[in-house]
Amino acid sequence: MSGVRRDVSGWERSISIPLVRPDMFNLLDQWNQYLEKFSDGPMWDPAWHRFDEKDHNCYSFTLEFVNGVLAMQGKAALSKDHFTEKFILPRMKRASKYNMLNQHIHAHSYYIIDRTTEDEGAQRT
Repeated sequence: MSGVRRDVSGWERSISIPLVRPDMFNLLDQWNQYLEKFSDGPMWDPAWHRFDEKDHNCYSFTLEFVNGVLAMQGKAALSKDHFTEKFILPRMKRASKYNMLNQHIHAHSYYIIDRTTEDEGAQRT
């Protein structure tokens, strides 16, 4: 609602979706520059464009940014469906599995021990 914000904290429970392959990490600085410029554009100024749950939100920001980078690289834009299928759903499935495992561990009072430390202690006695 207040436009683009840059928060240093508060992302602890967020899901990270890498868009740059590990062999292309040298592009991260360039992408950060593009993101700075894109974020400051009038399209994301709340005085000009208000948040809209359906058409003007965090998802549309991300998709438009990615499509802008793809356009600069001479590549075709991604549709909402393709972007969701290729980038969002795989991470959501993984996060869901992690969450179910975490809930199961808490519900059944499991805990994890470091076998290396336990084995070292047993060898000393």
